[in-house]
Amino acid sequence: MNPIKFPINPYIGQIYYSPNNKKVFQFSEITKTDKITGIIEERGVWFDITDEDLTL
Repeated sequence: MNPIKFPINPYIGQIYYSPNNKKVFQFSEITKTDKITGIIEERGVWFDITDEDLTL
């Protein structure tokens, strides 16, 4: 498997196709709340959506 070189500074909802791996990814934001401190943590993550049914 080849390492994936994701775009630098992606935006939420961005779609990226990796031709070397033949996979499609979407950049999404994840929000977590620490149960002890109540601090909200947000971060961006690339999800593999290659096999997802995207029809409306």
